[in-house]
Amino acid sequence: MLLSLMLSSSVSLAYAPTATQGAAPHYPVRTHVARQLELRQSATWQDFLAGDGQGWQATFDEWSGAPRSAWGPGIEMGPLESEAQVESALRALFADNPGLTAVDQESLSFRNAGYDASSDTWHVHFDRLIHGVPVYRGGVQAVIKQGRLIQLQLATFPGAGFATDVAPLDAATAWDLTQEQVPHGALELYGHEARQVVLVMPKGSDGLSTRLCWELRSQSDSPRGVWVSLVDAQSGQLLYTWNDVPHLQGEIWVQHHERNPNSPQVESPASWAAVYSSQDSGYTSEDGEFNIDGRPVTTDFDGAWLDMRNSAGGSAEASFDSSEFLWTTDQATQAELDTWVFLHQIQRWGQVYAPTINVVAGSMQANVNIDDVCNAYYDPYRLSVNFYAESTNSSYPCNNTGQIADVAYHEWGHGFHHTSLVSGYVDNDLGEGVGDTVSFIQTNDHVMARYFMKNGSGIREVATDLVYPDDYINGDVHHNGLIFGGSAWDLLKLLEDDVGLERAQEVSSQLLADGIKSGPALTATYDAYLAADDDNGDLGDGTPHICELVEAFTPHGIGPGGTALLLQAAHVPVENIAIPQTPISVEGQATNLAPDCSPSPDQGTLHWSVDGGDTWESADLDLASDMSVAGEIPGQPAGTIVHYYLSFDSDGEAAMSPSGGVINAHSFLVGTTDSLYFQDFEDGEGGFTHELISGQDQQGADDWWLGTPAGLNGDPAYCFSGDNCFGNDLGGEYEGANWNGTYQANKHNRLSSPAIEIPAGEGQLFLQFRRWLNVEDGQFDSAQVLVDGEVVWSNYDGSSAVEDEDTLDNQWALVTLPIQDVDGDGYVQVSWDLISDAGKELGGWNVDDVEILRLSAEQPSEQDPDEAVGELEIIGAGNCGCASTTPTHPASLLGLLALGAGLLIRRRRD
Repeated sequence: MLLSLMLSSSVSLAYAPTATQGAAPHYPVRTHVARQLELRQSATWQDFLAGDGQGWQATFDEWSGAPRSAWGPGIEMGPLESEAQVESALRALFADNPGLTAVDQESLSFRNAGYDASSDTWHVHFDRLIHGVPVYRGGVQAVIKQGRLIQLQLATFPGAGFATDVAPLDAATAWDLTQEQVPHGALELYGHEARQVVLVMPKGSDGLSTRLCWELRSQSDSPRGVWVSLVDAQSGQLLYTWNDVPHLQGEIWVQHHERNPNSPQVESPASWAAVYSSQDSGYTSEDGEFNIDGRPVTTDFDGAWLDMRNSAGGSAEASFDSSEFLWTTDQATQAELDTWVFLHQIQRWGQVYAPTINVVAGSMQANVNIDDVCNAYYDPYRLSVNFYAESTNSSYPCNNTGQIADVAYHEWGHGFHHTSLVSGYVDNDLGEGVGDTVSFIQTNDHVMARYFMKNGSGIREVATDLVYPDDYINGDVHHNGLIFGGSAWDLLKLLEDDVGLERAQEVSSQLLADGIKSGPALTATYDAYLAADDDNGDLGDGTPHICELVEAFTPHGIGPGGTALLLQAAHVPVENIAIPQTPISVEGQATNLAPDCSPSPDQGTLHWSVDGGDTWESADLDLASDMSVAGEIPGQPAGTIVHYYLSFDSDGEAAMSPSGGVINAHSFLVGTTDSLYFQDFEDGEGGFTHELISGQDQQGADDWWLGTPAGLNGDPAYCFSGDNCFGNDLGGEYEGANWNGTYQANKHNRLSSPAIEIPAGEGQLFLQFRRWLNVEDGQFDSAQVLVDGEVVWSNYDGSSAVEDEDTLDNQWALVTLPIQDVDGDGYVQVSWDLISDAGKELGGWNVDDVEILRLSAEQPSEQDPDEAVGELEIIGAGNCGCASTTPTHPASLLGLLALGAGLLIRRRRD
């Protein structure tokens, strides 16, 4: 845990490991309101909504543009009595709605369809093929409940391909090229397997990077590992390598006095243990009872379900003549006794919620007292759990992991995860969260494995809210598992507040058991839980616990809107208006990602001010019954800069577009203009320069660079136009290192344009550019725009307000500023500064499409009927209503943003 904390709190330097550090590929999921709005309005998705998909909702892959997750009212699929019928029904639906999968039918290969009789659910998987080769972790997964399709998970990557004119390396050559590069190459390996896969990853705003790869697998025993490597099949480059055997790692936590070596000794039944005599043999019952002929009776830990093995010596065995016998450390090690009890405790839980999976219905092996320290792991290939001996190292004194119930529950939880799959894949990030969730459902404790260390410390806790994608660390599965584990913990606590702890544990247990059957990725767990919670084959009418699910998963960035709010005031900003003195119309359509849980807006207001004044005017927005909206800004004279924002109110709460209201209001210019200069960076830096003004000069100190943002820590995942824009630490790989997207502390950085010639002429000058800015309140961190060295704009400073407010853009905004040639030399130079303090670093500047305009001498006197108007999109849901509001202080407005997660209006009950 200490390593995870150090990495996540580091300066802009990277946290993504190299291939040899054990990271499996992770396809990042990004959700930005404006981009989701654009994709939601595509013709193919609208066609689906108009037909079979009435009432359905979706989130979209912002790199490929295709649906990523879709759900809604159940679509009747006809008779489904076999896998063939399931495949046929889904292919018919895909043929009728080609926009759903966004690829042709030949690119989808039916993999399997598993039926869960307990919930009348089919879990279905199609592989995505490119030139006949399956895409790594790609394809289509469907959930069909009670004969109706209710959910799709899609990773189809339309347009992805790879060159076929270069012959791939054979598997043996790929292995030879790889062996010297991998950390496990020196081990004694066996069980080699190889298959070709296609690896698809985001490349930037121009789409996807596609590589034909060899997936190489091999096993080792000491240390135990199932090693997986992805190797470029055409170049031989090692791309990723990791160990598929999950291990538990020690971390420091707080003190606790139960279920561990510091707990009191208690007596529990020896469930399902072997008993035999010279005349008879059998097993004890769950309560430890037995009935056997002959004396003496011998018992050992090779039981009906669990085979216990002591790696430090002979396995325990004892004989007795009496009717009662108590195992103690006289006959077995403490680790054997503890592990036997703990694993049978969790086995009984599994019998209730997942009685048919292998770790429950089959058999398991437990190895204790392994000659190593501070670890434990589950081996999916041998269906075993493995616990290490006590440490005698004074610098790292940890207890025997076989004596800690939480560890036993967690490692068994890996087996629970692996053997629950009906379709899909084992996501190792999710797997760690599943193990933690299995554990804390039993203990009702947010701390994992108290007394893992001898001083009483545990290894991690789930109560702190980690958020995807900002807290995601590629390759650190224990850390990433806390994103899901925290969601599941929040769900348990919400349910406990509503129905009590016992019922909350029951509901959480069943949702976990059913939700992981489809093999979801970490980012798809809300969808999996939602499908598991459905009780009638129709997600259009909600589920019994939908609002608790929304409230639990949304703060962690893996709810129905990803990192976006449920009730969103998204909006396509108004562009410059060429015709003065004509009303400016705005219009759009509302949607709500969780209509069962977030209230409907009952009024909407359009707020505007002119030329940067402090006076704001407002006008009501008309909300029709179908949640279409329309409003109007009065006509303005030529040369006017209009700032505006929108607020949508319900029961005293408000959501705004942009989210900061007056802090980062949208702007546009009225009047016909002449363009004097334009730079979109598509041909390079265009003479722009950047420098560190002050602060310690270290790697990444001057963090301005040109490229496509990686979507980390509030940054976008695309430029406003094309592939190139400037920003502070765009994130991802740059100059041989990996970066997290945030500016560094205690730095003053500057991006400057070249000297821009201003031809002689009359008329006001204006600077316009596209901005995506995330910066702390101006009393702490300052973002500035300078012209010829003079500040013409800076971010909101809340030092005089009741509370501070950060500037947090969630879409590309048009910035309009009046400027002048300050020194009269016929040139202007524009600069963007970022000045940071010692703490709280955010995504910083992203700048694109810089333009200098001059107001034309002649202005048109009437509006061209073809002149485009602004389009407004509010994502929310509700009944018709309209009203006007009076703008308040920005701090007051910003406190009213989130309508989704905390407001639970209608709930269906058990």
